[in-house]
Amino acid sequence: MQAINSAQGKQNHIAAALKHDMMQGRVTPGERLPAFSVLERRFDVSRLTLQLAIQRLQREGFVRTVPRQGTFVSERLPYTHCFAVVLPPLEMPSNRFWMNLSAAAEELQSHLDCKIEFFRDVLPKDDDPAFKGLQESVRQHMFAGLVFPEPMSGFEATSLVCERQIPIVSLGKDQPEGVMRVLFDAECFVQRACEAFKQRGRERVAVISRPTHTLMNRFVELIQQNGLSIEPYCALSVSRHNPDSAANITTLLLNLPDCKRPDAIIITDDNLVEHALSGVLRSGLNVGKDLDVVAHCNWPWSVHSSVPVLRLGFDVSEVLESSIRMILASRSGKLKHTTTRISPKFESEIHASSIENKN
Repeated sequence: MQAINSAQGKQNHIAAALKHDMMQGRVTPGERLPAFSVLERRFDVSRLTLQLAIQRLQREGFVRTVPRQGTFVSERLPYTHCFAVVLPPLEMPSNRFWMNLSAAAEELQSHLDCKIEFFRDVLPKDDDPAFKGLQESVRQHMFAGLVFPEPMSGFEATSLVCERQIPIVSLGKDQPEGVMRVLFDAECFVQRACEAFKQRGRERVAVISRPTHTLMNRFVELIQQNGLSIEPYCALSVSRHNPDSAANITTLLLNLPDCKRPDAIIITDDNLVEHALSGVLRSGLNVGKDLDVVAHCNWPWSVHSSVPVLRLGFDVSEVLESSIRMILASRSGKLKHTTTRISPKFESEIHASSIENKN
């Protein structure tokens, strides 16, 4: 083995070797490390160099020092209890799902006895500071796994994915090979919305969604399969970069003659809900009488509504907890499925579940 001459290099070597011992089970959580004198001989270093390496491990959460007793392996090691959520640069003024994800992380840290750290504005480029910081944290075994709330476009060619350095979960259908998936069941969302409309005697549906052509075509099919009608001009795509346009589009749609005007609206993105509902208000129609609206939300943090809409959405805490449990199962070799589907829930179901959990 090549000699390590610099003090920093020796510290890095000691820290890496002791982490390797922990990961191989040579020393277990709660176990005391060998005495400093033993470690000095093993690594052939001075007491100061060894102390600096141990202090680094302590800062990173791998060990704890008890005065007059020694240095012990942490009961909760970073690579078993810490998780990173990786977010790209925000391309619009706000993203409700990301905000709710942060709130869910705070709650889950206590519930699952874990630590969840957010890496923001990460670009899949070697010279990107945020990406370099993430890579270094992974190399230092600081996380059990990574969660990508957005499609991993560009990351498939990075070492994080190519070298399978760490378990990764991404939220979305099209992901690189080897990446686990948590999927929002969008088809079930539309199916349940249609069932609610049929119960209320509605016939003509409009959809206000993000511009995903393939998914919109499937939404139209599902609506028609449920015996409801949707005209081509009622399948509307609105960019999240320009959500204000949802208000104008909705107003125009609801000002059509009665025979052409939809009596049911599905809003599939909570970033569009407030804007689309302002268009409903402008139209002067009575929600609940003239039409019904199913509005997407991220439970348990729903968008305030000035009209009586039917809220249907996905439990953000369930999404994040499912991601974490998949990572843990992958690390322990007990992973049964690489894909988990999250089903949508109506507000009444969320409330019932909350009461059941309290009891």
